[in-house]
Amino acid sequence: MIMNDQDLQKLGEWFRSHKTGVSSETMAAIAMGAKVGRFDAPYDPSDFGRCYGLVQQVPAIRNYFDQIAELVPVFSGILREFDVLCDLYDRDYSSGCSQELYDRIKELRKESKK
Repeated sequence: MIMNDQDLQKLGEWFRSHKTGVSSETMAAIAMGAKVGRFDAPYDPSDFGRCYGLVQQVPAIRNYFDQIAELVPVFSGILREFDVLCDLYDRDYSSGCSQELYDRIKELRKESKK
């Protein structure tokens, strides 16, 4: 699967936003065809928020969730439950704290290592 020009432009704009981190950059890199690199998944709500922001700006990234999960197994549960985690993030965003989201991310990361 190859991103169209419009999606690539959105991705470039997202990179220039500087609202990135290793986990969101992992998603973007794999969507652009990277097979190796410093890949990782979110550890906490802030990491997740950067991934959420990427998906909001470049929805086509969702088309690559399976590839991301395959290359970065620790991402698999997080991507499987992405919409549920987004709901938690949205619900708690204004408070600046989401213990439930943090706990769920930890559980999903641990689950992927079994």
